[in-house]
Amino acid sequence: MNVPYRIFLLAALCFLLQLKTGSVQASGHGSDLIRVLFLGDNGPHRPAERFELLQPALSSRGIELTYTADMRDIHPSKLAGYD
Repeated sequence: MNVPYRIFLLAALCFLLQLKTGSVQASGHGSDLIRVLFLGDNGPHRPAERFELLQPALSSRGIELTYTADMRDIHPSKLAGYD
């Protein structure tokens, strides 16, 4: 996957999360938790470090971020537990 495509995917994810987060904040319900699986690797863009930066900020907005570097987690049965 080339870098511009990764940037596009990350931007799209952030946009969608912002839309969903707005509805969570407006409703005021703590039970509207959003669960996101964050797929990383050992690449030069250092996704584990990005996760460490994003996780607390998203958590405070009702988004539960889970990190994985295991491609086996990209499976319908595993993904069913995430938004």
